[in-house]
Amino acid sequence: MTEQNDSFDFSMSLDATPQAKSTEPPKRYMAPPFRGHPINAEAVLIQPHGQYPPQQINAQLAQLLGLCNELRDMDGHRRHIAQTLGLSSKHAGAVQEGLEHLKDRGLLIPESTLLQGLSVTAGQDAPAPALGHCFIRTCDRPDNLSQLLASLQHTLSGGPDLTIWVLDDSKQASSVSINRTAIDAFAAQWTGNVHHVDIDRRRALIKLIAERAGADHDWLHWLIEGDEHDPEPTYGASLNTALLLAAGQRLCILDDDATLSPFGLPDGHASIHIQADRHQKTAFVDPDQPEASQFPTLTVNPVALHAQWLGQSLANVVASQAPRHPELLSRIDAQTLHELSGDPVIRLTTNGTLGDPGTSAMTWLFGLPADELSAICHQDAAWKNRLFNRRFARSSLGTQITTDFHLMTTTLTGIDNRVMLLPTAAKGRNEDLLFGVLIRFLYPDAMCAQLPMMLPHRPEDKRSWTEDNLSVDPSLHKRHGVIRVLCDWISTLDMSKGHHATRLAYLKACLEHLANLNSQTLKAQLLNQLAELQAAQLKDINETAAEADPPAWLKPLFTQVAEQMAGVDEHAEAHLEALAGDLQTFAKRYAQALDSWTQSWRWCCQHDMAEHLN
Repeated sequence: MTEQNDSFDFSMSLDATPQAKSTEPPKRYMAPPFRGHPINAEAVLIQPHGQYPPQQINAQLAQLLGLCNELRDMDGHRRHIAQTLGLSSKHAGAVQEGLEHLKDRGLLIPESTLLQGLSVTAGQDAPAPALGHCFIRTCDRPDNLSQLLASLQHTLSGGPDLTIWVLDDSKQASSVSINRTAIDAFAAQWTGNVHHVDIDRRRALIKLIAERAGADHDWLHWLIEGDEHDPEPTYGASLNTALLLAAGQRLCILDDDATLSPFGLPDGHASIHIQADRHQKTAFVDPDQPEASQFPTLTVNPVALHAQWLGQSLANVVASQAPRHPELLSRIDAQTLHELSGDPVIRLTTNGTLGDPGTSAMTWLFGLPADELSAICHQDAAWKNRLFNRRFARSSLGTQITTDFHLMTTTLTGIDNRVMLLPTAAKGRNEDLLFGVLIRFLYPDAMCAQLPMMLPHRPEDKRSWTEDNLSVDPSLHKRHGVIRVLCDWISTLDMSKGHHATRLAYLKACLEHLANLNSQTLKAQLLNQLAELQAAQLKDINETAAEADPPAWLKPLFTQVAEQMAGVDEHAEAHLEALAGDLQTFAKRYAQALDSWTQSWRWCCQHDMAEHLN
């Protein structure tokens, strides 16, 4: 404790007499979203969000208010403040006095008031219609598709009718033929409708939609198919197709190498939290033991669980769950409260993954929290096998309602497509990231439900990592990629909440502005953006290495990854030029194509798309 903190004093004569203890659970409070405006060295005007007039308090009280950033009881706030400011026990009375004063001034909001505010529109929205569409993305993996169809039949038999759409991106005619046979056999047993949309049918559908909707065919084709001369895989094409086929409805989507047999983490629980960022736990799978002996199997129907949450308003979640889940707001902060103004709705639902994580690189493992990586920090180098076997268990421990839209649509994702969502990049990686970022921009009060279950992800070609996967491409344009850079750029756009049509027009204008930026100006911005991204990655790796204290076999791998991350691109100028050019080309095309997407999505809303497949 420093001498400066020893002089901590509020200079107020308020009664700090201890109150009689109650048998009731202590009430919890937090500061509302607010802005502080210093008016002199000793006083601050506090402007809570949406309230007027502001209140004047002294600077030390303003400091305390800023530290009441989460829902805690008064003792919890006092301990947090003392720890953060390094205060000794002799200041406890002064801190308690200050907290009581803030509460009396209405600057600490009780939990009951927060719950009332978040549930104010409960019951006003109509019940969501049944989730009627399940899309399967497949591409030249007929064995995987057959396995998934069998999983669907086993898991969902006897349940509500689902229309199954197989979006077949296979390039080989033999794969399409085998898939068609498997789909026909499945359709003979399935109680609902089943449709097979291969590339030829998809392109015919694009032409039909453009003609009927009055949209530009070339732009719609580019949005869904991508540039014909681009050799990158069309990962996003099927997702974009699904958004049109189920326009105005709720849907779920998954890849052909997933199955619907849910598992949980051993320490999973039934809690529900509203929070800003999602938190996933990563566990390392023993490659010599079956998964069922390491992780508990769950009896839930995965599609039904997604349907339960998808499209719910936050107000209804709070109204229905708060009485049984006192932890509901325990992770919420003032900034999240500010973001949740309006009428937040769960637009996406996601779950965890058991098996292949679906990433080509393994460098992300070295930035995991140290307590998760500590599971393999054994001196015995045989544990290296768990790190390189490319099988992991990743899931949240409880249900998380978050404003975090970093997602992976590989296993199962629910999408509330009743309001227009924007297409992602048709080709290349990070298409899931862009899809989530665009939802977050268009609907800033949208939320994502992270569900505490893992679905197996088992690609047909079982792969393991090698030390080559520790390498990071030194080329700037390949290390980060156009879509990742664009996602970061969109995330920095700042616009007040408003109607989604206004936000869409603003996004289009910003993309056009990006496309027309002076080359030198853009490259300077990109250098700053890439440096921040590189620094964040290195910071995570270095912090994990310091906290995990890796054993002799693991420590050199940390060093290798960090050195790769800090590597210098010897042809940086040329690669930066290429990255800037590709970014501007994509931004220009996407902006030009947005009107065609809007026309097409709205037309699809008015029609049963299954009737137009032929």
